Amino acid sequence: MKEDLYHREKNVCGKQIHLIRTGQYDEEHKKMTQDALAEALQAAGINIDRTAISRIESGERFLRDTEILVFAKILDVPINVLFSFDDDNK
Repeated sequence: MKEDLYHREKNVCGKQIHLIRTGQYDEEHKKMTQDALAEALQAAGINIDRTAISRIESGERFLRDTEILVFAKILDVPINVLFSFDDDNK
């Protein structure tokens, strides 16, 4: 039976973005609010607001590859960290 793709998360990076943004990834990264992240993204030319960040982190919004690159830069992590996930995130 084919898996229903419409009931799966729309991105695999959102959970990692949330962990990094909230300081749960490691002690090096400072906590950042969704508003602060949205401001940094907008300053970098990516038009994403706080609501969109919430939807990204919960897997309800697709991410473009260009957006992922900017998230990695702003969060100061290698891009592969955003794609790191365990079996619970599949």
